[in-house]
Amino acid sequence: DLAEGVLKICYQFRLDFPPNKDHDVALGKTKIFIRKPNTLALLENARKAKIPDLVVVIQARWRAFMARRYVRRLRAVLVILRVFRNYKLRKHFIKIQRAFANVAQDPDYGRDIVWPAAPAVLDKFTQSLQYIHKKWRARQIVARMSEDLQQAMRLKVLGYVLLHRRTSYWGLQRAWEGDYLSLPMENDAPALYEQSVKGLLSQGKTQLRGFVMTDKALLKLDPLKEYKLGSDPIQLMHVDAVTIPSQAEPVIVLHLRDTNDLVLYFKSGGERIGEFVTLLARQLYMNRRLLQIHVRDSITFRFGGTLDLSLQRGAMVTEPVFTKVAALRLSDEVVTADA
Repeated sequence: DLAEGVLKICYQFRLDFPPNKDHDVALGKTKIFIRKPNTLALLENARKAKIPDLVVVIQARWRAFMARRYVRRLRAVLVILRVFRNYKLRKHFIKIQRAFANVAQDPDYGRDIVWPAAPAVLDKFTQSLQYIHKKWRARQIVARMSEDLQQAMRLKVLGYVLLHRRTSYWGLQRAWEGDYLSLPMENDAPALYEQSVKGLLSQGKTQLRGFVMTDKALLKLDPLKEYKLGSDPIQLMHVDAVTIPSQAEPVIVLHLRDTNDLVLYFKSGGERIGEFVTLLARQLYMNRRLLQIHVRDSITFRFGGTLDLSLQRGAMVTEPVFTKVAALRLSDEVVTADA
């Protein structure tokens, strides 16, 4: 009680009580009697020194009370918000479910279905649903295609990634046949690409060859010898990069490892170059190799490490004509084929 508290304070300051003749204080029933002014001053100074500590304790208790009340209210708000969001989510999902109830029977698989307006809080959720629907619709459309058409589509998608906006024409609108020689091959390896081309010799002249790409090598066939293999096959793993023109020109340069560049001139025109580059990039990627694709306005290449040649252009030029140039241009755009 209060009396015990007063006694503890007096004992703390070592104040004397009666019957000591020189006592400092005396206790009554409800009051304390202080005999000396010095004792009163001592107690007052101690009280003033203790007040800041008491204020800190009171403030801490009050702030703790306010914080606990704020947390309780915040938790209540979060619970209300979670319940409301779940309600809006269920309501919006029911609308979507009704709109897409018969989407599997739709010939266009829901292409023209108008999505229900979503609350702002569900924007990301709706975007995710739309993305899922697009992927599902794409799979359904692809599933209706034949196996050959699916392979052709995937190949053109890869060609789009590699060559779109880098060259003026890469064969998007035409069918990619692959087998352009239409002759039985004596090589047992399956042919991925066959084409009549003109190859460049070290003297700057060209020679007609049948060009075949298998899953492992590039073959040059001599049409004058019933398309027999004219030289050793070029392994695909030895192809480090290709250079193609930015315009629709029928020339492609294969940069081979530790040997001269291989220059090919497509007699049928440049619309088949995109198909060839895409097949080559895909095959190298399957063998864990990335093909560098250079897209240049000026086609230059090297023979023997000392001679640079360039394709001569002109309205009257109907056959490939190559001339010497001073140096190889390096300020060109490069794209890495990552299938």
